[in-house]
Amino acid sequence: MERRLLQFAIFIAGLVPIGLGLAGVAWGLRFVDPGNSPSLDGAVRFLSGVLLAVGVQYWVSIPHIEKHQTQFSVLTFILVFGTLARLTSLFFGGVPSFGTIFVSAVTLIYVPLLWLWQRRLVHSHRVYSTP
Repeated sequence: MERRLLQFAIFIAGLVPIGLGLAGVAWGLRFVDPGNSPSLDGAVRFLSGVLLAVGVQYWVSIPHIEKHQTQFSVLTFILVFGTLARLTSLFFGGVPSFGTIFVSAVTLIYVPLLWLWQRRLVHSHRVYSTP
């Protein structure tokens, strides 16, 4: 039962990077700013593609979540590190939008909690499957 709940929680968590990643890839800079800068637009689309890939990889881990400890750790590190980097804008660029702050807070709380939960599941899976 716990495994199924974790799989569902990961599915829900994957919706955010996949949704934001798809929107950024599809609309590029227009997704966040209607300005016209090809270089900035390309950077937004690239980073959106990375975000999309992270979300897809979270979903790929769902069927055998107890076997994807390294993958889950790397994805969690990428999201948390990226979010901390995004929050440096508080010091250098001013206060970002409420949406950005909200998504950042969720990422810094929810994603590490999923990581801890996955680690616990891996540990209990090893304990019960060791002969």
